[in-house]
Amino acid sequence: EKVSREKYDLVFMDARMPGMDGLKATRIIREELSVSSADLPVICISAASMKDDLVKYREAGMNAFLEKPFTEEMLMATILSVINPSSGLALSEVPAESGTVEKIDGKINLENLIHISGGDVQFTKQMLITFLETTTKGIEEMHEAASAKQWNRVGDLAHKLLPPSRHIGASGLTDFLKQIEDGCRNNNGSNNISKLIRPASDEFEAIRDLINGYIAKIS
Repeated sequence: EKVSREKYDLVFMDARMPGMDGLKATRIIREELSVSSADLPVICISAASMKDDLVKYREAGMNAFLEKPFTEEMLMATILSVINPSSGLALSEVPAESGTVEKIDGKINLENLIHISGGDVQFTKQMLITFLETTTKGIEEMHEAASAKQWNRVGDLAHKLLPPSRHIGASGLTDFLKQIEDGCRNNNGSNNISKLIRPASDEFEAIRDLINGYIAKIS
């Protein structure tokens, strides 16, 4: 509705939204409103991996992809790639953040979170507390949905938990959640999905202990 009435320089489009997803919304912009990718670049933002849906994004008329969570550098590089195509950055070539990896027991890496916080210890602490609260609730709801064989809901919950897990560098938990989401989307069988939820829950419990220890140390 906004695009049909006003001119914009750029659109950030969430891939998964209630009612109408980002792919359909972008197709409407391109086909029904006849707004070309040159006149209005669309950047897709998603917690899903780019390699999984790259063809679908392109076919829908999206110009670029930004995986959550992203840094300021990744955001700027993506914007430049669509407003200045001569920069040579393609959809699959947006540079990732580089830097030293600082992990806690090999399960979490708080480098990105600390970078976002600008060194604000209280902000970092609050973000970690929020992560624990929301993920605890999400894992519990995932177990309940699996017991009720509500596999679409299990997939949605896994998708919601992915960005926060990436924010704290919980690569193991992120892998489990991605496998659960993919299994639900691809109908890989309830037994396979159920077998992944328990280790994901165990991984989170180990991460929760590490985070609580870290919070106690910085408080």
